[in-house]
Amino acid sequence: MGRIEEALRRAEGQRNRRRESDRPGLREITVEHLSGEARGFRRRFRQHSVMIGRGDHNDVAFDPFDEPTVSAHHAELRLEGDQVVLYDMGSLNGCFIGAERVRRALLEDGCEIGLGRNGPRVRLEIGSNAVTPGPAVPPIAADRRSVDPALPETAETEFAGRRGALSRFESSVLVAVFVAIVVDAAISLMRLG
Repeated sequence: MGRIEEALRRAEGQRNRRRESDRPGLREITVEHLSGEARGFRRRFRQHSVMIGRGDHNDVAFDPFDEPTVSAHHAELRLEGDQVVLYDMGSLNGCFIGAERVRRALLEDGCEIGLGRNGPRVRLEIGSNAVTPGPAVPPIAADRRSVDPALPETAETEFAGRRGALSRFESSVLVAVFVAIVVDAAISLMRLG
């Protein structure tokens, strides 16, 4: 899939998530930044999934210059049944709950997530509103979160191609460099001719 098709697919996903946020009955998830440039910033979501990563196509976006440990599409929070589940989307530096690196974990209200071992941290507040029905996640053990070392097959295939995707800023810089090269070449040709 080309970069244009990928950008169109991301834009359609954002439009669909915005439409979902208008539906009644979705659980509210509040993400509070605990560190980094956005420390203290809180954002509320009422949608089935919340994408986290660097770049403006994410719901919770981190600046690639300020937070280099965050991958382009680092993690996703998904409502599954009446539970919120964290998925690491194949990030380079991983997702941490406490000191434990997780690829998939059931989340609780007040849970803190680290994006990379020493990267930015966020805290979740999970509202108690009723949610729309969906597939259930296996129940968690009494003293430990349910952690599945493998992502569902669909998630791994869906996001495997995104690792090399450029953010909007990176694309703009690349276009600007290309234009500068073309203009420089045109000026050089005019001087010769």
